[in-house]
Amino acid sequence: MKVYKKVAFVMAFIMFFSVLPTISMSSEANGAALSNPNANQTTKNVYSWLANLPNKSNKRVVSGHFGGYSDSTFSLDQTNAQAELTGKMPGILSCDYKNWQTRLYVADQISYGCNQELINFWNQGGLVTISVHMPNPGFHSGENYKTILPTSQFQNLTNHRTTEGRRWKDMLDKMADGLDELQNNGVTVLFRPLHEMNGEWFWWGAEGYNQFDQTRANAYISAWRDMYQYFTHERKLNNLIWVYSPDVYRDHVTSYYPGANYVDIVALDSYHPDPHSLTDQYNRMIALDKPFAFAEIGPPESMAGSFDYSNYIQAIKQKYPRTVYFLAWNDKWSPHNNRGAWDLFNDSWVVNRGEIDYGQSNPATVLYDFENNTQSWSGVNLDGGPWTSNEWSANGTQSLKADVVLGNNSYHLQKTVNRNLSSFKNLEIKVSHSSWGNVGSGMTARVFVKTGSAWRWNAGEFVSLQANGTTALSIDLTKVSNLHDVREIGVEYKAPANSNGKTAIYLDHVTVR
Repeated sequence: MKVYKKVAFVMAFIMFFSVLPTISMSSEANGAALSNPNANQTTKNVYSWLANLPNKSNKRVVSGHFGGYSDSTFSLDQTNAQAELTGKMPGILSCDYKNWQTRLYVADQISYGCNQELINFWNQGGLVTISVHMPNPGFHSGENYKTILPTSQFQNLTNHRTTEGRRWKDMLDKMADGLDELQNNGVTVLFRPLHEMNGEWFWWGAEGYNQFDQTRANAYISAWRDMYQYFTHERKLNNLIWVYSPDVYRDHVTSYYPGANYVDIVALDSYHPDPHSLTDQYNRMIALDKPFAFAEIGPPESMAGSFDYSNYIQAIKQKYPRTVYFLAWNDKWSPHNNRGAWDLFNDSWVVNRGEIDYGQSNPATVLYDFENNTQSWSGVNLDGGPWTSNEWSANGTQSLKADVVLGNNSYHLQKTVNRNLSSFKNLEIKVSHSSWGNVGSGMTARVFVKTGSAWRWNAGEFVSLQANGTTALSIDLTKVSNLHDVREIGVEYKAPANSNGKTAIYLDHVTVR
C-alpha cells in the first residue's frame, strides 16, 4: 500500500472443481487447498468458505476496514464510526505491524500491540488481516523504508549471516512472535507482507517508475519464500492465509509472484478513480488460479472526501465477480469520510461481521431463535418487555426486544434453565440496540452463564455495540465449571454515565458449538 494514499481492496478467487455447499468440509474437498498442508482446521475452514463465496447468489464478498498501525495509530474509533453510519460492522479488521515511532534498531519498529483488539474482533465473529510496512534492513535503524534497497543487498536477505540478512531475520522473529500469539488464541490471519512490490515507493519495490528487472524480481521472490519457509516450517505458524497484492497503477502485477506453493489469495491494491477500469489487471490476477480479493481500496488523494464508494461494489458485481473480500483504508480515504458508505456495506452481495459462517467440524446448535415467542426469557432493570420484535434480527425475522432507561445502568436479558452443556465448547449470542436514545460514549454487552447450586457467575468480556448493527458475543465454555448444571444464561448490557433517554436492546440466535 502507498503510505501517502492507501485503501485496501481484496478481490475474488477461483474454484477448480464443482463445489458442495457443506461448509464444514475440508478446504481440499471444496477444491481450494491451502499452500500449507499443515494449516489448522479453522484456517482451512476459513479459506474454504472464502473460496466458495463466488458460488453464492448473495452474501459473497466480505467487507473490511483498516484500523491503523500497531502502537502508533491503531484504533477502532473510525471503524466504529463507519459502523454507526452504515449500521454494519465490517467483516474484516486490519492492523499493520509497523510502529512508526523512532527506534534504535530495525526490529524494534515491528510491533504487535494491536493483537488484543484483533483477538476480540475475531471472538465477536469477524476475520483478521495483517500487513507490515517493513523497516528497511539496509539500515540499522530501518527508518528509510521508502529508500530502494539495492538489488545486491536485497539478495543478501536470505543469507542470515550477512548484515542485511541478520536484520531481516530479526524482523521475521518479531513478526512471528505476534502471529504466534494470535495462533495461540485461535485466530486465523490473512497475512499480506511485502505488498505493492511493482511500485517504486517501498524498499522492496521496483527501482523506478514501471521499471522491471528480473534479477530484482528473483530477489523479491526469494525473500518471500524465505519468510514463508521460516514462518511455516520453523515457527509452525499454521494459522496463516498468504495474500499477494501488487498495485493497480503499475505494470508487472504477476511478475513478482512467489508461486502457487507460497500464496493462497491473489489481490490488488486499488486507489483508482474509476474502479470499473481494472479489467486487465483483474484478468491477469485470476489467471494465477487462486481466490481473488481487493486488499486495499480507496480514492486517489485528489478525490479523498468526495469519492463514491458505491462504485466499488458495483464494479465488483459487474466486472470482478470472483472477488471474495475488499478492505477499505482509514482516515480521509475511509468510506465514512467519503460518499456511498451505506451502499457499500449494505449491498446484498456484502458479508459483514455477524454474517460470517465458515463452519466448524461440529455445526452450531440453536438454543433460542425467538421466531414464535419469547421462549420464557425475562429481564432485569427493564422499562418494558421483553417481547418478540421484527425491528432487528440476526437470523430469521424475529428477535427478543426490551426497552431500557439510559444513564449509568446495566440491564439483563436472561433465561433460567436446567441444562447440561458439558459437550459444548462455545456459547454465542447476537445482540444489538436501537438508534433512538442518546447512548453517549457507547453501549457495551457481554454473555454470562450461571452454574451449579451456588449459581456461580461466569462472563465473557464487554464488547462495544453499534446501533442497529449485529455483534456476536461469546464465552469459552471450556473455562466454565459445572457445565453439566447450567442454571441461567443471558446477556448483560451496560450504558455509560453520559447516556440519557430511552432505547431498546435486542438479542437473537443463541447457539452453542
